[in-house]
Amino acid sequence: MSITDSVVLIDTEMMEGDERGFGTGFIIHRDKENNTYILTCAHVVFREVEAGKKEQWPKILIREENEAEPVLATLEASDKKFDIAVLKVKGLESKLSIATLCSTETTKEVTTETSFSATGYYEFDKKQQQKQRQTIKGLIQSLHDQRVGETHELTKVWKVKIT
Repeated sequence: MSITDSVVLIDTEMMEGDERGFGTGFIIHRDKENNTYILTCAHVVFREVEAGKKEQWPKILIREENEAEPVLATLEASDKKFDIAVLKVKGLESKLSIATLCSTETTKEVTTETSFSATGYYEFDKKQQQKQRQTIKGLIQSLHDQRVGETHELTKVWKVKIT
């Protein structure tokens, strides 16, 4: 088992027309009612309709793989300031949650360079709207303070190097 076992493809689209988007999601929880919760970036589920104004995509679809039949998702929670969102879908039993896959080794404190890998989807053929899943690897180098967003709020961020 690996982290890729918890990765899903998120397709977003209008009810009518050709406008579409996509992103990567990570299964973070499954409850007793067979609901699956997926963590993603808020910019995946919100689209810019005009300068500075965003609205939720009308249709959010979850696919276990690129060719798989999609499942309709609902937005459970989001925070645009931190670019994070949680989606809820019924099912997806074949996927594992990140909590199932994580061990104490992956949560250890970073004191020197620590290697990591991240998996996500990217679009490699815009005409055919084909997405490819890829894993990147790198090093987490240090934690430092940085000002972010319109308010320039001070927050902690990781310096990473993709290898």
